[in-house]
Amino acid sequence: MVFAILLLIPVARAADVQIGQPHIAYVSESAASIACKSVSRRACTTVKTEFFCLCVQAGDQWTLRSRFIATPFIHTTSYPFVQHELEHVSDIRASLNGYGDSLSLRTFHDEATCMSFMKDEVKIFPHTMKLIQRLTTIKRDGIRFASSQ
Repeated sequence: MVFAILLLIPVARAADVQIGQPHIAYVSESAASIACKSVSRRACTTVKTEFFCLCVQAGDQWTLRSRFIATPFIHTTSYPFVQHELEHVSDIRASLNGYGDSLSLRTFHDEATCMSFMKDEVKIFPHTMKLIQRLTTIKRDGIRFASSQ
């Protein structure tokens, strides 16, 4: 009986998140300040992210499938900061997985509605990505650094 009930519960598809090999640049403190847009920074990570999304039919409903390709760029003055920056990359991966999973839980009655929603999500994705980066900055570095973004 329990097994039959479990078969009826929809399974959320995991988002397709690919994080590329981080590009690490060892730079001077002044170059780090420029790259990180902050005078007091010795390291930071920027991420070039591509977001692909499409509508797919699932029975009589439509849903979204998303794919993210993210390439991290770490700017640091010395090696000891690299692990910390990789923790930011891990946070970003988790956030993109969560965001993609939440998109896949949305259902639409028709393709046109799905397409309209998808276009809006693609349009606001740069803002979504800034929020994701702000969250990891607050978590790892504190609000002081997040306010300079």
